[in-house]
Amino acid sequence: MKFKLSNEPSKLTDWIQAISALFGIIGVVVGFWKLIDENNEQNKQIINLSKIAEQAEKQAISLDSLARETAKLAKENKKQTITLTEQIVKLDSSNIHLGEQAKSLKKQNTILSNAAENQRKQDQDSYDLAKEDLDQRIKSDSERLEIELKSFKEQLNQTKDFNRRTSLPNLVARIQPIRNSGKFGEYKYRILVTNDGLGPAKINSVSYSINGEPVDQKIKQIATQLRLGYGWITSDLNKGTSILPGEEHVFLELGRRKKVSVDDHNFFEERMKQIGMMIFYESIYRDSCQAKLNRYPEDEINCFDLYD
Repeated sequence: MKFKLSNEPSKLTDWIQAISALFGIIGVVVGFWKLIDENNEQNKQIINLSKIAEQAEKQAISLDSLARETAKLAKENKKQTITLTEQIVKLDSSNIHLGEQAKSLKKQNTILSNAAENQRKQDQDSYDLAKEDLDQRIKSDSERLEIELKSFKEQLNQTKDFNRRTSLPNLVARIQPIRNSGKFGEYKYRILVTNDGLGPAKINSVSYSINGEPVDQKIKQIATQLRLGYGWITSDLNKGTSILPGEEHVFLELGRRKKVSVDDHNFFEERMKQIGMMIFYESIYRDSCQAKLNRYPEDEINCFDLYD
């Protein structure tokens, strides 16, 4: 486009044309710039598409390899499926055979169960008969044993009673005077304890009295208190001492080594009569008995009186 300069004043039309031409140039420049910018953007997209294509190619290679591996696995799976199908067919055949065996076993079990039930009924009948017979025998034997036991107890009691009666002791205490005996003519008195019974006597205790009053003294103290002389000899009548049948114990012996007059005899006899004694003893069957001397305040219990 050419512009014609003139020294004449420009017309309005020319200015409008000039401005239009300027805007046209600017539009061309802007359009060209946009074209360049769009071209750069397209280049970037092309580069990105190239990268995407490259990645897609790599993925395609990977997918191809995966497809080959998958095909290989599919082939192997197919082989295994065929093998499994064959095994299933064999198992079906085996199951059919086992089912037939199970039916046969069930039939046999039914036969055996019926036989067992019949045998159980027979055994129960036999058991009931045997139990009834056994109960009858036990009852009969029990009655017989009860009679025999009762008879045995009676015999045992009779034997025990006989043994008790034939083993009863009987202690007897008495005073024995010995006048003018010995080299010097001593005058003595003895208290003798004799077992006149059939069995041994076991001493439990001995109690004393003076003129019928119980005293807590020993026999030596009593003899001294009554001035009955000296030289006494005593035997052991402590608790636990045993006196056999026919055995005689000199329980006390005392006197004076001189001849005595009739008055002395009377003195001794009167004093000796003041001494009371009770011997508590028992038999081998623990029957409690008593033997009395003179005026002891209690009555004696003779062992033989227990069975009168």
